[in-house]
Amino acid sequence: MSSAPPLFGSLETGGSSCACAVGDGLGKLERFVQFATTTPEDTLARVQGFFALERRLDGLGIAAFGPLDLDPTSATYGYVLDTPKPGWQHTDLLTYLR
Repeated sequence: MSSAPPLFGSLETGGSSCACAVGDGLGKLERFVQFATTTPEDTLARVQGFFALERRLDGLGIAAFGPLDLDPTSATYGYVLDTPKPGWQHTDLLTYLR
């Protein structure tokens, strides 16, 4: 009985568009979608919907417009910090992605 190969996700939040992908980490792209970046609520709901269709991911890579708080001891761990993207300052990205 063989186990399923690892599956990795990627998320790129860009100023005008957002891209989500799932692949095996060896170059095989399983799924990809790109859509307009709008409000955090609307955009991240679409991100959640995309990744909800997958079995458990083994990892998720994130590229974001503006700095993310990467300190796990910080009260704002996983947040988008002071980004120039209107409406996205201090968005709790981690909660949407868990």
